Amino acid sequence: MAKFNYARMTETASRLLSDFNQGELIYIQPGEQTGPEYDPTYGPETEWPVSGTVRGVAQQYVSEGYISASDLQVTLSVFGTEPTTSGELSIDGRRHQIIEVRAIPGAGTVVSWVLFCKA
Repeated sequence: MAKFNYARMTETASRLLSDFNQGELIYIQPGEQTGPEYDPTYGPETEWPVSGTVRGVAQQYVSEGYISASDLQVTLSVFGTEPTTSGELSIDGRRHQIIEVRAIPGAGTVVSWVLFCKA
């Protein structure tokens, strides 16, 4: 059996998401937190332009009190950092809170990211 080439899959997924890119998508990574817990200071944010698609949340991911049907499901290409729930996603200039991040596939080399964002 031939060895599966995830690096090539990452390139293919990034190319396809670039071809079908929907709007302006920017992952906003928060600045580093310094200072005491009770009065933190944050460094400058870093913006990562990224290709992807945006749609309503698929029914299988809706969970009471966590992800709702009115939220957004965003599939992103791999970019220069790993997205987290402490970051935000700007979609056409409007910032959205990230409530969940999933790597595709769940282990090994990441081919794409799925982010669930508050609408």
